[in-house]
Amino acid sequence: MLKGLLIQVVLTRNLCFLLIFICFFVTDPAHAVREYTISGIVTDVIDGETFEINNDHIVRLAGVEAPNLSIGDARFKPWPLAQEAKQALSDLILNKKVDATYAASNTDRYGRILAQVYIADNSGRWVQGEMLRQGFVRVNTYVHTRKLGDLMLKFERLARESNNGIWAHYFYSIIPPDKAVNYIGKFKIIEGSVLSVRTSNKTTYINFSNDKKYGFSAYVNPKAAKLGLSQSFLSALKNRKIRVRGWLRQDNSGPYIQITHPEQIETNP
Repeated sequence: MLKGLLIQVVLTRNLCFLLIFICFFVTDPAHAVREYTISGIVTDVIDGETFEINNDHIVRLAGVEAPNLSIGDARFKPWPLAQEAKQALSDLILNKKVDATYAASNTDRYGRILAQVYIADNSGRWVQGEMLRQGFVRVNTYVHTRKLGDLMLKFERLARESNNGIWAHYFYSIIPPDKAVNYIGKFKIIEGSVLSVRTSNKTTYINFSNDKKYGFSAYVNPKAAKLGLSQSFLSALKNRKIRVRGWLRQDNSGPYIQITHPEQIETNP
């Protein structure tokens, strides 16, 4: 049912703007954020998520993660299908006019604008949606880039179920919690059953193992409660199979992912 519905959806700018309006102005007017738009010709595509407008503005697709390329650093090994992801983005937007919509604070540490991007023609296609549909990016939202996160997750799921793009490669497979220790420093999606949920010093720990050295956990930032990750919701995750996503880190208690907002947890994998 979901697949049939989404295939019929035209990923247009108007549709996405309507969803944004409902999510941020109707449901939460107190937190409405003023947005800006840069329009221009895409003059260069740098990788599967980054491009340049008018030889001036460097833009990164907000809310998604493309396979990393080795750009100017011989020590870094490119991720599988990184070149194919770059080509897919080039085919979609290079030498075309686009509209990049962003909040004033949405830049990353490299100064790139984090934007929702639409092709400025009669189709008004949503670039994130197209790249997700083709399977060349994964959803990787942050607190300030979670707009349209639920919709992006739906398109990611369809691409994964069809083995599109990166989803046909083992490097991007969803992994079980006991394999997390092998991927420190990588962005991964982890699926497993929650063994326990506990809170200490305002941080909630979602534990997938009793192993105190290598067992995987998700650490929920206390500020996430204001975004929908309430204590009652988190406590109810015990004994449930869930997915979490993010960059894997490690401390004295083992590998973990830091959870800052709801889109990082999927309760119906």
